[in-house]
Amino acid sequence: MANNYYEATGALVLDRVTPVIQALFGTFALDESHPGNGQAYIAQIAETTNPQWPDVLDGLEDFATQLGIPMPDDEGLSIPPLLELLAVHFGADEDDELANLIERHSFEGTADLDALFLIAPGSMTATT
Repeated sequence: MANNYYEATGALVLDRVTPVIQALFGTFALDESHPGNGQAYIAQIAETTNPQWPDVLDGLEDFATQLGIPMPDDEGLSIPPLLELLAVHFGADEDDELANLIERHSFEGTADLDALFLIAPGSMTATT
């Protein structure tokens, strides 16, 4: 029997798990089939699932590539310029809260849910 120590668990309440939700929350052990009825389970599991901003960056890069957004050639792509590209794509480049987050957040260490929740609807409400 497996023993897991959970740092955090929760449920996202949404119509369905879109590619942007997968990109942002996939590193939180996202389970879109549980509990169901418009909810998707997320968890931060000690020693297993410690969502870091570089993991979110990887998910967002894959998402941007799927959308056909031209990516910069340099290897040092970081979250702020990628979020700006996605915001332009989704017409959210005038969102003051998102712009403030992009400008002021360090996007280092553990990914924080407050920032992820602001990014999800703020920059990508028209997801497929």
